[in-house]
Amino acid sequence: MDQDAIDSGRRKAFSDFRGACFSISAALLAGMTVTWALSATGFLLGVPVGHSQSICGAVTAVIVVYRLSNDLRQRVVRCLILILLVLLALAIAGMAVDDGYDGWLYHQPGVVGLANGWNPVVEPLFDVWWSAHGRTFGSPPDAPYVDGLWATAYPKAQWILASHALIHTADGEHFRDALAAASEGHRLPVTRIREKELWARAEAALRRPAKDLQAAVAAWGKALGPPWTQDQKLSALGAWTALAHPKC
Repeated sequence: MDQDAIDSGRRKAFSDFRGACFSISAALLAGMTVTWALSATGFLLGVPVGHSQSICGAVTAVIVVYRLSNDLRQRVVRCLILILLVLLALAIAGMAVDDGYDGWLYHQPGVVGLANGWNPVVEPLFDVWWSAHGRTFGSPPDAPYVDGLWATAYPKAQWILASHALIHTADGEHFRDALAAASEGHRLPVTRIREKELWARAEAALRRPAKDLQAAVAAWGKALGPPWTQDQKLSALGAWTALAHPKC
């Protein structure tokens, strides 16, 4: 292969890489802008933050990638990269907690409030809204005072985008809360176990090593039949743990 062909291949690869970076960056900016703009406009109409605005933002991002790509392969690859970047951002956002003064006193409550129906246009005094609803979202009685002045001045774009992420990641929690409320309404005891704590608590309650528990739960699937994915296995293990030791 001569040097001209090598140089031509390098230029093409660099051009494809530059085009991918541009299209994905443009898609992210367009998607976030549409999500924020629709949410902000919705506040004026009395519409709280919800799934529809972020879905419109996601559709916009895909359209931008489609328009800025030349063929099907580029579109598929770039959309996959876009999805991975969004999932990575959500994972980082979920692990990173702002434990500073600003975070505890107005950033974090502001995001939670927007995700749970706070409309800064209808109720501009956030501390008033939070005092009426904060306990519902798990704010303890001795939590730091929510700074109403700063929260009123800062219903900003980052909060809106973060609240959309919170809505989507909290869907599972809503289902769990609904089941727990229904059980308690019928006087059925409810035991809550976090997924990351399940195996350790199961080992302690059942007095068996995790390896044996995994084998036992997997064997149940052969008798019960599909579906028997990780969700079903963990649910079964949680039920077994609760039955063996209700106060685990």
